[in-house]
Amino acid sequence: MKRLLAILIAVTAVLLYVAPALAQQPRISPESIEFDVPIDNSTEVEFTVYDFTGDIEISLYDMGLIEVVPAKVNVAASAVGTPIKLRFYGAPS
Repeated sequence: MKRLLAILIAVTAVLLYVAPALAQQPRISPESIEFDVPIDNSTEVEFTVYDFTGDIEISLYDMGLIEVVPAKVNVAASAVGTPIKLRFYGAPS
């Protein structure tokens, strides 16, 4: 299953929700990513979050056949960004 930008949109939406309360605009890298999630298997993807401290809740919109772990990530701002690893699980259709 190829999913282009759907996951980043969900993560970015959460970051943008809290953005007005922050002095700096949070960023996530890479800005776009494409990867496969095999049925009955998983894929790990790493993102880097910049200029943000707090909890990020991960949710997938309109992607019923994929689950993500962890569903909440605590991020602490650092000069080089904070790497987060998410594992996406494919479920049988």
